[in-house]
Amino acid sequence: MAVRHAVKQQTQAAASMPRKPMAEGLQKHAFTLMEGIVITLRPNGQRDWDSISQANLVAYGRHMMKKTGLTYVGGLLNIDAGAYHALRNRGLLKHFRQKPKARVWRNMSAPDLIDYAQGFVNRRKIKNKSQLQKADYGLYKILYKRGLLDKIRFPKPQRNWKGKSDHQILVYTRKFMRREKITSKSQLAKADPGLYVVLRRRKLLHKIRFKDSRRNWKDMSDKQVVDDTRRFMKEEGITTRTGLSDADPGRYCTLKNRKLLDAVFSGHQ
Repeated sequence: MAVRHAVKQQTQAAASMPRKPMAEGLQKHAFTLMEGIVITLRPNGQRDWDSISQANLVAYGRHMMKKTGLTYVGGLLNIDAGAYHALRNRGLLKHFRQKPKARVWRNMSAPDLIDYAQGFVNRRKIKNKSQLQKADYGLYKILYKRGLLDKIRFPKPQRNWKGKSDHQILVYTRKFMRREKITSKSQLAKADPGLYVVLRRRKLLHKIRFKDSRRNWKDMSDKQVVDDTRRFMKEEGITTRTGLSDADPGRYCTLKNRKLLDAVFSGHQ
C-alpha cells in the first residue's frame, strides 16, 4: 500500500508540473507527411516509419502515386524510396497496382501463342489488326515476326454489300487500306476476303491503286501524268501538295521533276 501511495504522489506531482505545448514538441520531433498524417523523426532526422499505422502508410503511398501520376507502385522507389521500402518491409505492396511481369514470348509455342492472342482479342472485342496493334504492340509484334497474325480470327463485320454503290465500296476500300496499311492485292485478300471478293465480282479491283503496281512515268506524256494525277486526287480526296506527297511520294517527285505541280493544282488554288 505504501508503494502504491508513493507512486500516486509522484504521478500527481508530475501532473502538476508545467508542460510545454504539444505543438512545440511536434515541431521538433515530427514531420507532416500529408494532411492528417504525422510521422515521428528519429534523432538523425530520418523518418520513423514504424511510428505510423499501416493504414496511414498505405494512404500516404497512394497519395504520392496520385500526386506524381504513377501507375505502378514500383515507380514510388524513385519518388520516395523510404516509403517504398517501408511498404515492402511491412508487406503492404499487395495493396497497390503492380507492374505486370515481362512476358517471355520465345518460350511459348506457336499454338500457345495463338491461343493467348485469340483469347485477348475475344476479351477485348478487338475487330482488326490495327486495333490489336494499338491494344498490345508487343503481342502484335511477336505475332507478326512469327508469321502468326493470319491465324488470329477477328469478328466479321455485318456488311450489306448489295445495298452499297460501287463508289461507296471504293471509298470504304481505300479508307480500309490506309488504316490497315495495305499495299497489295494479296494483303487485301488476306485482310478482308469478303471485301476482296466483292471488288472482284463487281470488277472494281482495277480502280484500286496498289503501291506494288509498277508505273512507267517515262512512257507517259505530261498531259497523261497530269490527268492521271487529277483522277487519283479525286479518288483519294486530296486537295493539297502535302497530301499528294504523303499519299504517293513517287508520283509527287515525278510531277516536281517535270515541273507539272502548278498544272495539277491550277484548279485547286
